[in-house]
Amino acid sequence: RFQLSSRKMGRWRADDAHRQPTAGGHSCWRLLPLLLLSACCAVAQEADNESAPAAERSSCVAAHRGLPVSGIRYVPHLVGEPYPHPQTKPWGYYTDAYAGMHRRDLPMMGREGAAADTLLLRPWPAEESSASQRAGFFAEMQSAGICRVIPTFHAAKHYADMLYHGFGRPKTDPSSPLAVDFSRFGATVKEGSLNGVEMAAWTIDLSLDLRELLKHVGTSCESSRKVAEDKGFQMYMATLAAIWSWVHPRAPSASVAPTLAAVPFLLPLDVSRVSFLEPKFYDKLNILLRCMSLDVSEGGWSTIFSDSVPAPTRWLLSFSQPLYQREAYNFKQHLQNISNALTSKRAIVMVGTQALKRGGENPINSVNLQEDVGFTGERYLRAVVDYFEVQDISGAFDGFIYDEW
Repeated sequence: RFQLSSRKMGRWRADDAHRQPTAGGHSCWRLLPLLLLSACCAVAQEADNESAPAAERSSCVAAHRGLPVSGIRYVPHLVGEPYPHPQTKPWGYYTDAYAGMHRRDLPMMGREGAAADTLLLRPWPAEESSASQRAGFFAEMQSAGICRVIPTFHAAKHYADMLYHGFGRPKTDPSSPLAVDFSRFGATVKEGSLNGVEMAAWTIDLSLDLRELLKHVGTSCESSRKVAEDKGFQMYMATLAAIWSWVHPRAPSASVAPTLAAVPFLLPLDVSRVSFLEPKFYDKLNILLRCMSLDVSEGGWSTIFSDSVPAPTRWLLSFSQPLYQREAYNFKQHLQNISNALTSKRAIVMVGTQALKRGGENPINSVNLQEDVGFTGERYLRAVVDYFEVQDISGAFDGFIYDEW
């Protein structure tokens, strides 16, 4: 029996602390911190609940709509199983072919287990038939009390195509693959297509490469011109600009995806791509975040953080914690330092633990699974406690997502 007290969230108790994680790494105990996160988000949004009819939200873990979220990124595949090449079509992870996994996993994530209120889904198939094929998955989500979703547009495919063909920027005419795929993506998330599930935000599966860019960052946007001149950065920003202009076009043009325009876009940034021990890491990251957040007219690099849209863009900051060096890594300190760099912009934090480790020279075991023999769930609990402690100080975040399933 495990018992945890919190001044914000009351007392929670779990009777299965003695359980070892299953072979697939799934147990109710390992995700107990999301119970705390969900409760804290509900307290923070209590004043907004009146706008949602009680009968409509009574079966959902979250009584409020929109942000903040307490979520899990859910891709029902085996730990260590390689993801498909970016240019391939997304697999149907959320169709009936994986219904057995859905029935196993979703109750543990939702009301009966971790009390997650949101799922971040990647990849998100956008074929015309995919909506009907996902109906069963959405029904299972709501049965588990998970009523919100963050879909992911498969932008990595089109970035890979540009690299393969040597293009400097994406083709964006109405008949281009990028335009067609994005129009289909917008159609699959429009009102009535999610079978009653709410879309809390949306994102893409492509992040800037900090490892390549930070070395070009100076002390200001002007002195960091090498970043803007980087070919990969230009391709990335051109892809973002095209997607943004389709969702938030200039008048009198109409949005190709008005449903997406009504919720925040989450811009991914994989912070784990570079070591925090790099010289002047935080100073450089601060400049990069500020320049990305500034409009081009103000000397910045982007227009996607405009405050003139109904739902402003947030960062989706991704962290990867080492399994056996958590104290040395000091996630709380890293999160605090990065929160100071956000200035007026906001972010959602996504945290996972490295699942793989480098093996020996023999190709058979060149990559091995990390073994977590602990049974206290400390690594999950510590991450969410660190998040709340930093959030109490900075107030800069709109949710926490475990990148662990």
